Amino acid sequence: YSDVHLVISGGTAPEGVIAIDSIEMLQQIGAAPGYPPYGHYILSQEVDATATAEWNKGTGFIPLCPMWPHGEAPFTGILDGQGYAVSGLMINQAQDAPAGLFSSVGPGGVVQALSLENLSVSGTSHVGGLAGVLVLGALRNCLVSGTVYGTGEFVGGLVGKSTSGAISDIHVRAEISGDGFHVGGIAGRLEGQSGTTVC
Repeated sequence: YSDVHLVISGGTAPEGVIAIDSIEMLQQIGAAPGYPPYGHYILSQEVDATATAEWNKGTGFIPLCPMWPHGEAPFTGILDGQGYAVSGLMINQAQDAPAGLFSSVGPGGVVQALSLENLSVSGTSHVGGLAGVLVLGALRNCLVSGTVYGTGEFVGGLVGKSTSGAISDIHVRAEISGDGFHVGGIAGRLEGQSGTTVC
């Protein structure tokens, strides 16, 4: 997994790196031309996501990069939060698809140095604050606070279900609940983990 160490604040990102400075821009990842699921992204400032409570007739933010059969491709790029926070994110997903900031993070995908503060995520199965599903990707140096709820199985504060993922330096301060099996503070289920360290 790549190590990324960029510090951009209010300036111009290096060529090939897309700077995200609003929740509207964040929503474009994997969904709009110029924001591919394999792209390299950074947060350039704190992001206020409280408006998502009013989006999409109350269902809120649409989880990024759903994998087949729910979407075209998981996130396989890099999102470096640079220590910034996304605050007040709301996701209320009724359809049976993985839910979280990212629906799915796939092979080679990296999310790091990102805080999700005071979030509210609800869904069915495979529900997590940061990702519904993690497969051969990496989540590191991230913080999640708020509430996470699923009506089905695989519900976790960080990730619903991780398969052969790398999870490190994670802080979860959230209320997690689910009506099915496999509900956990960090993850609903971990399979074949590589280098998992949590705080």
